[in-house]
Amino acid sequence: MDGVIITSARYHNALAAVRCLGKHGIKVACGEIKNNPFPMSFYSQYCNKRFIYPDPYSASLSFIKAIINFANNNKEYNILMPIDAETIIISKYKEIIEQNAPHLKVPVHDYKYMEIANNKLKVIKIANKLGIPAPKTYTPNSLDEVKDIANELDYPVVIKLPITKGSKGLSYAYNKQELIQKYKQTVNVFLTFPLIQEYIPGIGYGVSCLFNKGKLRAIFTHKRRRELLVSGGPSVARVSVRHEMMEKYAVRLLSELKWHGVAMVEFKLDIRDNKPKLMEINPRFWGSLYQAIASGVEFPYLLYKMVKEGNIEPVLDYKLGVKTRYFLGDTYAFFNHILRSKSKLNFLKEFFNFKGEKFDDISLDDPLPVIAALFSAMIKFMKTRSFGE
Repeated sequence: MDGVIITSARYHNALAAVRCLGKHGIKVACGEIKNNPFPMSFYSQYCNKRFIYPDPYSASLSFIKAIINFANNNKEYNILMPIDAETIIISKYKEIIEQNAPHLKVPVHDYKYMEIANNKLKVIKIANKLGIPAPKTYTPNSLDEVKDIANELDYPVVIKLPITKGSKGLSYAYNKQELIQKYKQTVNVFLTFPLIQEYIPGIGYGVSCLFNKGKLRAIFTHKRRRELLVSGGPSVARVSVRHEMMEKYAVRLLSELKWHGVAMVEFKLDIRDNKPKLMEINPRFWGSLYQAIASGVEFPYLLYKMVKEGNIEPVLDYKLGVKTRYFLGDTYAFFNHILRSKSKLNFLKEFFNFKGEKFDDISLDDPLPVIAALFSAMIKFMKTRSFGE
């Protein structure tokens, strides 16, 4: 049986992939960046081999070389499934990987499309062309332009980087003065001109897909119940749902990009008109991966089968109403939300209602990963006084 290499072993979605594959009897090798203590997937009973690699972002070629060397020294692992933002780097150097480790299959999309999907402005432009609703977006090229635009806007507005991971560089402005001030701060920190975007009030959704050379093979939709921060960020609690229009838009968008592999398309359901508005494409495995797996759409295993067999039958149905939480993330979110909750009693009742909940990280038959993650979080807090990235 073929083995799979998983990257970014510290993350809970990597752990979800490791457990999913391991429960199907597939050998999994887990890779992680240097100097990252206690990556949780290393301690899973389903992790068969561990290895360390250089930082993909500051030493991309050394990272690629480490992947190639591991694959050539362990040829039973012949499918590479990157988990986090290093997926873009692996896509960029996919030909080099395949030339130097010919047995290793890399089921990620071509870099020219990955680059588009990873750029919020390019995605918005494609959505506009395809008739997919999206927030009004402004692209100033100077602070003077920001001052001119500021007079035309309805507030609040969102300031965001066109290319980023998670909520890095994200902020909100509630009036003209605040917009100019925060925009200037963002430029000074990130040395680029961010987007200014209409704020969409509403709940976040994700439509996750698996494509095989432009053809849909699996789909799954979840609704966010709670995010890491009140102002936004990764989801820490969700539920499986269906939303026909969002799914239609997601498939249309990814089909336009001739998609291959996995991706999640993020939407908000606008409370003003009850219509979905496109937020962005996440062109890789997403943080809430376990939500799909718990609901019956095992994306890592489906991707494995697709690589091995060349194709799979479409998986278009799943269990509805399945609730999951990322326990460690939700614990952090608790303190952020309780301080800002208008009804603290209702929030406490909802938060401590664990009936029917499934957890990304906690597992009675695989208990060590969450313990490792706790140690890692404590070490990070002692060094930085923060649990964040």
